[in-house]
Order: sequence, then C-alpha cells, then structure tokens
Amino acid sequence: MSCVKRYSLAANSKNQKEVLIGIDINDKGIPVISGQRGLLSAIDKYTMQFKNEEELKEELCLIGAIDSNASLYVRYMWNGPKKTDILYSGDDKMLPFVNELSSEVSTTTSHFNDLLIKLLKTTRNEKFMNFLNQEGYIPDHLYKYLVQYSEGSNSSVDIKFLSNKIAKSLSAYKVIRDIYLAQNKYVSLNTQNSNSNFNKVINNVSNTDTKSEIVLTNDEQEMLDIYLHGGEEELHNLYDEIPQSVASKIKEYHKRGL
Repeated sequence: MSCVKRYSLAANSKNQKEVLIGIDINDKGIPVISGQRGLLSAIDKYTMQFKNEEELKEELCLIGAIDSNASLYVRYMWNGPKKTDILYSGDDKMLPFVNELSSEVSTTTSHFNDLLIKLLKTTRNEKFMNFLNQEGYIPDHLYKYLVQYSEGSNSSVDIKFLSNKIAKSLSAYKVIRDIYLAQNKYVSLNTQNSNSNFNKVINNVSNTDTKSEIVLTNDEQEMLDIYLHGGEEELHNLYDEIPQSVASKIKEYHKRGL
C-alpha cells in the first residue's frame, strides 16, 4: 500500500505565520503529532476524535500548538499549496477507509465495493456528475470514465473494462475523500435551494392529522429536501437506503400532489 506523507493539519492566524502539524500513528494505533507532514488518513484519524473545530482548537491550544484565534484546515502541495476540509467525528462514514491508513486503499474490501457500486449508480445523476467535475472534486480521467460508463448501455463501450478503470482511479484515498466531501456539499446546496423554493408550498399544505406527524432527524430532513428539490430518482442516486420515516413523508407528499 502506498503511504504519501505530504499533508499537514494547518493553522493560520493574524498573530503568527502558518503552522503545519503532521500526524503519525504510533505502535498502539494512537494518533500523535509528529513533524510537519503526515498521511492524510492519519490526520483524519486524529481529527475525527473531535466533534467540531472548536473541540479540536481547544486541544491544540492546550498543548501550545496554535493560537486560540487560528483557523484550521488541511494543507497539501499539488501544483502549489492547496487546502481541503477537516473531517470530524460526524464523518464516520469515512472511517473504514481512514482505518486502512494508506494513500491507496484496498479494492477487495466490502466497503470499497459498496462505494464503487454507489458511484456507478450515481453516474445516472448528470447534475451531480457535472458538480463533481466542475468543482474539481474528481480528476479529469475519472470523470471521463464515469461519463463513458453512464453512456455504456447505448454504445459499444466495454462496461467491465470501464468498471476496472474506475475502481483503479477510486482506490486513491484522496479521491474517495473528495467524493465524500462533494456529496456533503451537493446535499447542502440542494437543501438550501429546496428550502427557498419549497417553503411556501410546504407551509401552505394543511396538516389535518397532527397525531401522525413524523419528526425527522437532520440527516432525514436533508434526504427529504433532496426529494423535494430533485425528485425520487436523485434521492435514490445519492442514498442507497431511505429510512421508513422519510419514505412515509414522501408518501404524504404524493397524496398532496408534490
């Protein structure tokens, strides 16, 4: 497995120059600060011990690594310095890949196969594919393979050959991580849009049976917002399983003509 240590947990503030923090994993499997650069998955394993930036900053301030007013991000070099988001404990869907602690993950695990199947299914969502490409979340060659795969049923493209090419490109931990971040961003943007586009419609729908009102979690509400904004096809392209609570809400909207 490849292990490229070129990433840093970085802090920047007005009172000091950029601070670069490397993370390593010791013999007991515990993340420890080590130098200025580390493996991206090792940095993620460390930051995922914390709920949010405030908790992480508190810890780093406590050990004297940063100032209290510093902003945090992950920094790496790729045609110049680049930044990417930090993962926290709520990003546990990434944990199986994080725990491999490698720049190149295994393609023979069940969690990799699940991800590959989901990504291939998602190629039907042209809007999301364009989002991945236009926002730079995936490399150009992977986008090309995904587009060819989506068109495979209408052409002479070798689907198995393309699937293998996609799997090889997807084996890079950074690519998996970027797709995860992209999906979160895409869902967030759609949630914002759906809230503005559908609030009036939803507020005008009478709730005649208050006893059967379903209370959704934040994640379930995001799913419902995706349905309202993009329909059931887009919802199923982004999520493999739809909770019964969300399915019941969708059924209610069907009855109301939404």
